[in-house]
Amino acid sequence: MQSPHPHDMIIITRYNKLIKGASFMKIPVYYVSIEGNTKHFLTKMSQIFHNVDLHQVDNQTDLFKINHPYFVFVPAYATYEDHQKKCVELPQTFPMTEELAWQKNYKYCLGSVGSGNRNFSQDQWIWTAKLYRKMFNIPIIASYELRGNMYEENVINQRMVRIWNQNTKPNQHVKEVNVHHVNPRLAKLEKKYGRNLQGERM
Repeated sequence: MQSPHPHDMIIITRYNKLIKGASFMKIPVYYVSIEGNTKHFLTKMSQIFHNVDLHQVDNQTDLFKINHPYFVFVPAYATYEDHQKKCVELPQTFPMTEELAWQKNYKYCLGSVGSGNRNFSQDQWIWTAKLYRKMFNIPIIASYELRGNMYEENVINQRMVRIWNQNTKPNQHVKEVNVHHVNPRLAKLEKKYGRNLQGERM
C-alpha cells in the first residue's frame, strides 16, 4: 500500500484533528438501499463525521415504534407508470413507507433526503421523498444523485446537525464539523491511496 506523501499528510492530519472528539451524540438515520447506493453514501458520511447512527429498513425488518427524532434517506424506485398511478405500495421502498405509518412514526421524522438518477424523467427525481412529503408531511431537506460525493456528504451532514440541534434538548446536541476547506482534496486522496482517511482499506 502506497504511503501518503508528506504534503498529503498535512491534509489528512488536519482532517483528523477536525474529527477528533466531534461526536457526543449520534443522529438516528433510517434508510432504504436497494442497489447499495444509499448505504454507500451513508457509510461514507459515517466514516467522515462519526455522528450518524445508521439503521437499514428492508423486507426483513419487523415493524417497530420510533419515539425519538430521526431522518430518513430514500432512493427513487418508481417507474413512470407508478408515478402516474400515484402508487404508494412500491415493493422496493414499501418497508419504509409501512414503518413510517406504523403507530404514526412519521411524527418524529425531522426530514427526508432523497436520491435518484437524473438520467430518468424529472417526474421520477427523488420521487419517494416527494411521496413522503405528500403522505406524511415530511420535509425534504436535501437530495443527491446516485452515490453522491464528499461535498454533498458535508453539506447534508451539516444541514442534519443544524436541524437536529434546533429540535432537541441541549444535552442531545451534536457538534457540527465543517470539513469544507479540506473537502476538495479528500476525495482525491482517498482515490490515490485506496483507503479512507482513517487508514482503513476502502
